[in-house]
Amino acid sequence: EKVAAAVSRGEAVRASSSCWVPPLYVSKWIGAAFRAHGCRVVYTAGEADRAIAAHCVGRRCAGVLGKDSDFFVLPVPLYLTLDS
Repeated sequence: EKVAAAVSRGEAVRASSSCWVPPLYVSKWIGAAFRAHGCRVVYTAGEADRAIAAHCVGRRCAGVLGKDSDFFVLPVPLYLTLDS
């Protein structure tokens, strides 16, 4: 409500970092870049942490790229976070 009121008054509003939204289709572009370099890229819809970890271990994948802290405790060889 405060933000909407400030915007309606024409004031500059600084959004917090928690309001950041990645560009549309960014995961597809990142996946395409990895695929172009010979990586196999797999996408999931919904909660699939354990299935991804099992797939990664079973297929001897190099690691998992994502934004989910659950992977820090799952048995994947390497977890690359998108937080930074």
